[in-house]
Amino acid sequence: MAIRKRLAAVGAVAAIALSGCATNGLGDLPLPAPGVGTGGYHLTALFSNILNLPNNAKVKLAGADVGQVDDMRVSNYTAITTLRILDGVRLPKGSTAELRSATPLGDVFVSIRPPRVRRQMGRSSRRATPSAWTRRRPPRRWNRC
Repeated sequence: MAIRKRLAAVGAVAAIALSGCATNGLGDLPLPAPGVGTGGYHLTALFSNILNLPNNAKVKLAGADVGQVDDMRVSNYTAITTLRILDGVRLPKGSTAELRSATPLGDVFVSIRPPRVRRQMGRSSRRATPSAWTRRRPPRRWNRC
């Protein structure tokens, strides 16, 4: 009788194990497509090295996702990437692209850096005081006798 219970238990475990191996599990679930959707406009960015840049990498401006990498190719020891930027995003003229990583082990992404503006623009710039004129000097120490 004990032998029958053992054989039944072994058979049940074997049946469960074999049925678990027959399914794909999480592989059957649909996943969202990578990327930012369709549409947008294309830009070209040149890099000296894109060794760790993954396919469909994100393009960020000030921390926000504004596009993705569509294509990567090499020509004359220069990496040429095609970036697809969302329609509603306007990049300032003279912006530059650099490869960044949010964490030491994180994915590499393309960061768009707007150009540095050396002077303020707009009506108030005529009345603005340059910061070099408003810097505070360190206090002098007087020798008291």
